[in-house]
Formats: sequence, structure tokens, C-alpha cells
Amino acid sequence: MKVVVCVESSALGRASRAAVAAALGLGPGASVTAVSAGATRDGQNSALAETRRLGVDRTVQVLDRALADPDVLTLGRALAAALSRLGPDLILTGAQSDDEGSGVMAAAIAHHLDFVVITRAEDIAVDLEHPNTLLLTVRGGGSRRRLRVRLPAVVSIKEGVRRAPLPEKSGAIQDAPQVWTLADLGTSPTPLPPRPDTSGALVPFSRKPVAVTSAAALVRRGFGP
Repeated sequence: MKVVVCVESSALGRASRAAVAAALGLGPGASVTAVSAGATRDGQNSALAETRRLGVDRTVQVLDRALADPDVLTLGRALAAALSRLGPDLILTGAQSDDEGSGVMAAAIAHHLDFVVITRAEDIAVDLEHPNTLLLTVRGGGSRRRLRVRLPAVVSIKEGVRRAPLPEKSGAIQDAPQVWTLADLGTSPTPLPPRPDTSGALVPFSRKPVAVTSAAALVRRGFGP
């Protein structure tokens, strides 16, 4: 089984670490690759370097200036392009990142690849009785449910699930990640828009406070519909 874990381009988040642990816990029959996308080349303290210390078999970085500050849909599209080349059976992500925590990356990737998506799984295992099938434990409506999911699929892993600690390799990681640009993946950076600024700006209130005693008075002062 080919498993790919999508991680941050900076430090490895708690949920992404749980996703790496889930991938490595699938057993020796699973080959595990970690992939990230961003505009800064991977370093020794990056998420990819940490995944190598945790034991993944391979790392890949999508490196392009167009990914300097992408929104989640743009990032999902870039990762999906790399995933299409890698050809995984299973894609894992963290349920939420430590910074913005939108929790929709798995859905964004699944949208571009037309894969089944399951979010916030608490446990994941290979179904030994059914080929190309996973057993997932999810929580919803106050109860835990056991799901059987056919591959290929995208699954986000919830942080905080108790797992055996992963032994980390000490010292520097010698193997650099394989680097692909958007052009290498056949994706032009031109259609990838920069992140829109939706925070707005503070504008001083120009009117002095006025006391009114009725709805009609509000309308006369220009506060009505």
C-alpha cells in the first residue's frame, strides 16, 4: 500500500504528527511518503525533516514562489498535483493545523483528486479480510463508529489519540527531499491567486453618539434600511 502524508512546510504540527504515526502504524506492507508545499526550501528543522527522523521512507517538496502565501484551496490544488504523480492508495493529513486550523485541507485535496474523504478519524487500520479496504474509527453525534472504507481515500487524523511513541533518529538528516515545481507537475502558477486579505481595516467612526427614543428617529437619522 502506498501511503502519502501531507504535512506543513514549517514545523510539524500535532495533528500532522498523529497522521505520520497513523501511517507508520499501518505495518511493513505500507510505504510512507511525506509531502509538503511552499515557497521556502526545506531545512533541517522543517516538518519534512522531522518526518524522516520519525521513519517515513521518502519526502517530497513542492517548491514554488507562487506558494508563498496560498489559501487552502490553492495549497490543496498544489498538493493534489504532486499526489497525482505519486499515485497513492491512501492520503493522510492532520485534522487541523496548529496555526490557522481550518480543518478543510483533506476535503480540498479530495475535491481535486475525486477521492472519498473521511475527516477526524481517531483510529485507522488495514482490513485484513477485505483487500484495498481500511477500518476507521470516527466520533460523531456523541458516539464512536467503525467504518469500512474502500481505497483510494483521503483521511484526516485527529490529534490527541493515544499511540505508541515514535522513536526519532538522532542527528542531521542526510537525504534531502525530492523537489518539484508547479511547472514540473504540469500546473501553471499563473492561475494560483495570492491569499486574499479578508481581515479588512479599522475605520474611525465619524459620527458622534446620538440618543434616540424610537425606531422612527433612527430612520430619520439614516440608520434605517
